[in-house]
Amino acid sequence: DPNYPWALRTLGWSLLWTGDKAGALAAMEKAQSLDADPWSIGCFGYALAVSGDRAKAGQILSDLENLAQRRYVTPSARMVVHLGLGEREKALEWLEKCYEDVDPQCWYLKLEPFYDSLRPEPRFQALLKKVGLDK
Repeated sequence: DPNYPWALRTLGWSLLWTGDKAGALAAMEKAQSLDADPWSIGCFGYALAVSGDRAKAGQILSDLENLAQRRYVTPSARMVVHLGLGEREKALEWLEKCYEDVDPQCWYLKLEPFYDSLRPEPRFQALLKKVGLDK
């Protein structure tokens, strides 16, 4: 379904991992335009950041902060944008908040490629242990 946000986000991630940044941006932009949930917005921010548009990714973070004043915004939405921007310390802070909020993104700590830059970090390893994924 070309109008199903979850499928578009998944397509966007797949395109990112295969190097098609333009295709990924298009898929993720459409996903968040169809369903402006915080995770879709954050995924689009990640795609923008890794594609080199740091200004727009920063604007996504501001948008998420503004949205958080009106409703709950999953910590993973902000975490993933910081990851895309290469801001590992901020990403780890938000990832720890994910653990505190029992965010489902913690289920994927050992699987998601976007966590690769955090894997050597002691704070990430400690989080794996807390979640029970250290084995």
